[in-house]
Amino acid sequence: MVGLVLASLVAAGAFASMRIGYGVIEDARDTTRVSQIMQAEIERLRVMPWSRLSELPEESDFMDDAEYDGAFERAFPGRYSGERIVRKRQGRDDQLEVRVAVMWEANGRTHRQAYRTFFTRDGLNDYYQRRITD
Repeated sequence: MVGLVLASLVAAGAFASMRIGYGVIEDARDTTRVSQIMQAEIERLRVMPWSRLSELPEESDFMDDAEYDGAFERAFPGRYSGERIVRKRQGRDDQLEVRVAVMWEANGRTHRQAYRTFFTRDGLNDYYQRRITD
């Protein structure tokens, strides 16, 4: 009888550990996917001409954009939501601060990961974009 109770406790502990381990793996997968989503959006913005970049709405859900590829949204419908904030940098008309964030729910919690970067008119990225299209 005592052996049966001990075996049950060991089995329950093993299953609980596996559940926690699979949750950690799922969090790692989500974090990787979200990083890829944000990097793809930053790259899409990077190759945009300054005139279009500076005309983007200050706050928007970039996953709703017509130009957004949407591969992750098709693969995981409704799991991720994206947010893009584009603002002129304080005191600088030639720079934009861009924040891209993705939110998702997993394991009963809401997660949020964000990137923040700056774009400059006639900066390196703009130069390459103009040279390629000339």
